Amino acid sequence: MIKSFTNSFRNKSSDVDRWNEVGGLNGLLISIKSLGQGYRELNTDNNWRQESSVWGRVIQLTTLKKQDENARKWLYTVWRVDRRSIRSVFYEDITSKTLPTPLAHNVRNI
Repeated sequence: MIKSFTNSFRNKSSDVDRWNEVGGLNGLLISIKSLGQGYRELNTDNNWRQESSVWGRVIQLTTLKKQDENARKWLYTVWRVDRRSIRSVFYEDITSKTLPTPLAHNVRNI
């Protein structure tokens, strides 16, 4: 019982450490945006174990000290589980930048 609590606590503190290392939500969003159109692979690439995966590319764009398999799994989990609403914020941001601005109500189409 105590051992599992200790492991659980240790995992939570490393989660906080990783968030701090990547610069919080904004820092990780900047790294993901640096992928360009490669961000689309985040929803299809489940192979976080491979350094050559999209998760390996994302981790290279971060400021994480340990860029190992555990860190890639953390990135994968953060994205897939939508921790801190990272996917929602990301898609909201790119949607607002790529959609055309609606016409004003007083402008008529000719």
